[in-house]
Amino acid sequence: MLTELKLQPLANVQKSNRDGFVWESLNDDPQFLIKDVNQFKDKWVLITLDVISDCVDQGNSVLYFDNGEGFNQVESISTPSHLAKNAKVVRLADQLRTIRFDPIDKTCNFKVDTLNIKVISKIYLLWLCLSSFYVKNSARLPRACKIFISMLMRKGFSAVLIDLVETFNNITIGSDGLTYEKWIEKHELGKNDVINAMRIINNYQHRPLISIVMPTYNSNPEWLAGAIDSVLKQVYDNWELCIADDASTNPVARKVLEEYARKDSRIKIFFREVNGHISNSSNSALTLATGEWVALLDHDDLLHEFALYWVLCAINQDPNIKLIYSDEDKLDEKGNRFNPYFKCEWNEDLFLSQNVFSHLGVVRKDLIDSVGGFRVGFEGAQDHDLILRCAGLVLENQIFHIPKILYHWRVHNESTAKSGNSKPYAAIAGENAISEYLKNKNIAASVSHVGYGYRVKYALPEVPPLVSLIIPTRNGYKLITQCINSILEKTDYKNYEIIIIDNGSDDYETTNYLN
Repeated sequence: MLTELKLQPLANVQKSNRDGFVWESLNDDPQFLIKDVNQFKDKWVLITLDVISDCVDQGNSVLYFDNGEGFNQVESISTPSHLAKNAKVVRLADQLRTIRFDPIDKTCNFKVDTLNIKVISKIYLLWLCLSSFYVKNSARLPRACKIFISMLMRKGFSAVLIDLVETFNNITIGSDGLTYEKWIEKHELGKNDVINAMRIINNYQHRPLISIVMPTYNSNPEWLAGAIDSVLKQVYDNWELCIADDASTNPVARKVLEEYARKDSRIKIFFREVNGHISNSSNSALTLATGEWVALLDHDDLLHEFALYWVLCAINQDPNIKLIYSDEDKLDEKGNRFNPYFKCEWNEDLFLSQNVFSHLGVVRKDLIDSVGGFRVGFEGAQDHDLILRCAGLVLENQIFHIPKILYHWRVHNESTAKSGNSKPYAAIAGENAISEYLKNKNIAASVSHVGYGYRVKYALPEVPPLVSLIIPTRNGYKLITQCINSILEKTDYKNYEIIIIDNGSDDYETTNYLN
């Protein structure tokens, strides 16, 4: 949908020459003005917007409202710009003069697919808020009505309406109004986005070959076919699938591989004569890889159709990156997606407690070669070990997070997706990999697997630092004695001091205690 409001370029923006986009931001602060705002003064409005760009993470859209004193952060609303048809409700002031629209906070090409501001009545606003929370979950409706009536009696209509609007504007995944299936439909690229994605791909000068490495052994034929099909369906098609079969005893699995290799020349197969476990098998797959980048895929998992497309966007967005990882979710045996894992930007401490990098993990091929590939002896944690060694050779800003769910981790009885305890040897291998990483950085610490991840306990220095505990008080005898006694009785750290800041106590019991 074209924008229904006239946008006047204000700063840091120009017309884009990239097909499929309208604007190009010259820095991370493109700005537009919306001058025709008289119809919105002193009204409740529903704002819907959707910004499409060629950035992997396009940041936030912000609307600033000038009510006579210029634009400021207080009188603004901010929302993730990539959320399709994102909706916010706000009461605009009677003094409203103009609106500034900052659609994105990255340097990239973009178009404002939707920007609507619709005046709404209080009754419609009430229906909008309540229906978002409760109508889709009729079982909770009776209780919700009782709560709503009780709130009306205590606070009044206007106050309740403000509370509902605040909740509406902060709806997140997991609320009654947004199941994960609805979230997928609302936020992920799909079949209708393929043509636009192809335009973006064709406009990139750098379109590197991506080698997808997949070790296999006695794979479930149906799941193996699904994994390979998910690669064949990739919107970005400059890939090669490098499969190493680790001397499978199941002839059906071998037949599946041979049939796919005949169908598509981009599928390469290495049949090992002797079973060597997953590290050797992965290294055999690596020998087939000729791409600039290597992506890791397990033989029973699936890639999102746009997985390699977003990887390509990341590579072009920042040519200096060397490691790329994405968000992920899980896939049950019926093909239903669940349990999304929305990850943070690179966090070394988190990575030492779990392999947040996989999945989807993509690494420059020359970086993998420089560390010698996968190591025998770290089976079960071979990916974690590989990325630990690679991460130790790069800067933190060379590790790139794609905030998109690009990998579907299949859950079945023998997968680590279902239970970390299904491969106890993997836990031991992970402990060894992390311990070695810390040792190479001259960090004294112990590592233990605690069921849901790893715990790193750092050793204290030979001379532990002094810790000053500062406690303000005034006439609080019971509180201050309880506080100090708990420190003296329960603290096993020796090198500390207690500094009490007394704010003019005149109670005898308190002053006597302090003395």
